[in-house]
Amino acid sequence: MRLSALQRLDLGMCLDLNFKLDDYTDPITAKAKVIWQDSKDSTYYPFVVGLKFFKINSADSKKIHDYVNKTLCKDVPADTTKINS
Repeated sequence: MRLSALQRLDLGMCLDLNFKLDDYTDPITAKAKVIWQDSKDSTYYPFVVGLKFFKINSADSKKIHDYVNKTLCKDVPADTTKINS
């Protein structure tokens, strides 16, 4: 997971997360570890970090999976298994 941050976070730092996705009313709760970090050119959120979940329940994991698939695949044709040759 990529996250914009107000301050630099240490690599290996563990975070307790609680966030909502657009399609769901219940928050997702998880624990994650900072696995990469970078600065970016932004006044509001000058840092960006990469997180890896290490504790998340299966229902919340499925919500994330479904949300990502829906968001990233919304413009992909339904039948992408056929290859034109």
